[in-house]
Amino acid sequence: MDTVTLLLAPNQPFDFAGTLTSAGQSGLLQAAVSVDDITAALLVTAEPALHAVRCTLVSEQPLPEHRQHILAERAGRWLGLHDDLRPFYALAEGDTALAPLCDRLHGYHPLRMLSTVEAASWALLSRRTPEPLARRRLAALAARFGATLVVDGATLTAFPAAARLATLTPAALLPYAGDLRRAEQIIAAARALDAVDEAWLRGGPIDAVDGWLQALPGCGAREAALVLLLGLGRMERAPLDDLPLRAAIAEYYGGCTAETAAGIAARYGPWQGYWALYLTRGASMPRTGLL
Repeated sequence: MDTVTLLLAPNQPFDFAGTLTSAGQSGLLQAAVSVDDITAALLVTAEPALHAVRCTLVSEQPLPEHRQHILAERAGRWLGLHDDLRPFYALAEGDTALAPLCDRLHGYHPLRMLSTVEAASWALLSRRTPEPLARRRLAALAARFGATLVVDGATLTAFPAAARLATLTPAALLPYAGDLRRAEQIIAAARALDAVDEAWLRGGPIDAVDGWLQALPGCGAREAALVLLLGLGRMERAPLDDLPLRAAIAEYYGGCTAETAAGIAARYGPWQGYWALYLTRGASMPRTGLL
C-alpha cells in the first residue's frame, strides 16, 4: 500500500463534526474512489488548530504527485471544502423558516457523491422508488462492479467509474436496477458521462448543462438537479420534485403549493441547492425547541 497524507483547507465557516454526523460516522470519515486508473481510500479527520482537514490517501497503486492532486481535488469536491457559505447565509437571514436551521447547522458543508456517474445512478435508481430500496440497490451495484480496498480492517468499496458501467449489458445490470429499462438508462448515462468533458459540466452555462442532463434517457428536472447537486457540486438548481425535499418544504414552510416552493427556491438564486440540502438535512434531524 502507498500512503500519503495531505492537509486540505476548507472555506470557513466549516464544521467537520456536522459532516461526520450527517454521514453517520464518528471521528473518521472514510470512503473509496476510483478515478481514471486509480482506486484509493480517502481517510479524513479534523485538524481544528490548523483550520483544515487531514486527508490520508491509501492505494495499492503508486501515488506520485499528479495522482495526489487528482485525489485531493476529488476529496475537496466530496467534502464541499471550497464552497463559500456566506452568501447563502446572508440570503437566509430574511427567511424565518430557514434562518434558525442555518444557525443550528452553521458551517455544515453537505457531502456530495464521489463521482458524477454515482449521482446519476442514484437519481435514476431513486426515481419513484422507496429510498431504502434505492440505497440497497446502489450499494449492491457498487459491490458487484466497483473496486474494494481493505484499510485497517475496514472494507471500502469505490463506485464503478463511468467507463466501467459503460461496458455492461442491461442484463448484467438488471439485478441491481430493478427493471430492464432503468438498467438501460444507467448504462446510457454512464456512456454519455464517460464521453463528455466533465470540466464543462462543472463550469459550463447552467441552462446548457441542465439541458444536457435532462436529455439523458430517463432524466427529467429532478434527476438533472440531483446530478448537479450531488455529482457536480452545482447549487443553481433545487430538485423540487424529489420526495424528501417536498416533505422538508412542507415541514418548514407549511403546506405551500409547488408554485410557492419554486418561488422560495428562486429567491436563493445560485444557492438554491444549498437551500434544498439544508432543508433535507434539517428534516432528518431531531427537532429542538428552536426548530
